[in-house]
Amino acid sequence: MSLAIWVVLAACAIAVATDLTFRRIPNALTIGLAFVALALHATQGLGSFAVSLAALVAVMLLGLGAFSMGWLGGGDVKLAAAAAAALLAAPLLTTSCSLTKLAYSNAPFAYSNAMPMLAWIAGDYVDLSGAQKDSLRRRLKKAFAWHRAQELPGYRRFLESAAEKCAGPVSADDVRAAGRQLAGFSDELAADERALKRFLYARLYDLPELRPIRVEAERVVANLAAAYRADPSLLPEPWQSGGVRTVGDFIAGMTDRFAIARHEELVGPVNLPAARF
Repeated sequence: MSLAIWVVLAACAIAVATDLTFRRIPNALTIGLAFVALALHATQGLGSFAVSLAALVAVMLLGLGAFSMGWLGGGDVKLAAAAAAALLAAPLLTTSCSLTKLAYSNAPFAYSNAMPMLAWIAGDYVDLSGAQKDSLRRRLKKAFAWHRAQELPGYRRFLESAAEKCAGPVSADDVRAAGRQLAGFSDELAADERALKRFLYARLYDLPELRPIRVEAERVVANLAAAYRADPSLLPEPWQSGGVRTVGDFIAGMTDRFAIARHEELVGPVNLPAARF
């Protein structure tokens, strides 16, 4: 019997025990099984890893339908998807399932099924009664109806505007010499963005509890910028030949944890609560 089968059997046994005891299949088990399955197939090469991931995504998408109908719980779907990642790679490889085609061709399906996905996520945090689940679905349905009617048309106008601004062949030198922004929000979306920022600064970013964190984060970014400008060799090789803008782009692409780690390595300690990062 292969290692993958033993791993799946062990995970299923644990899932049965936790489900009977606590009425829940923990995320640590299902996500852990998915990672182990992907890692096992990664040792067999990129092709095996790709089809293992395809199996995970395919079963997850199919399971969403069963979850939305109330036939399966969220934990059951995640366990099935993780088991598929471990056991279904060979059949998928035989049928030449394309991961890229799967992802792109199912984007509308994924959006259409976002409501059960969100309900599923909520179910991982709190236990909802039948009436609460129905209320949550009604609220999500109303929110998505608003999103389709109000937000998606704005996204389309933004993309059309960006395409018009960049019509025709444009070289990197053309972009550098333009002296203006070539792609950005439409006037309508830009106004919405400014209103949202004003709201967030007033109601969230400027809260007394968060101000010390923001000040320290600004110090981290400023110190990193100064360190990289003073010694560009600290940057990865492809980034070393740029100027101030390159340094800014590199720092902008950092995650919080990576920025903190680089600051501690290059500059010194960071006074931020570790639990938040």
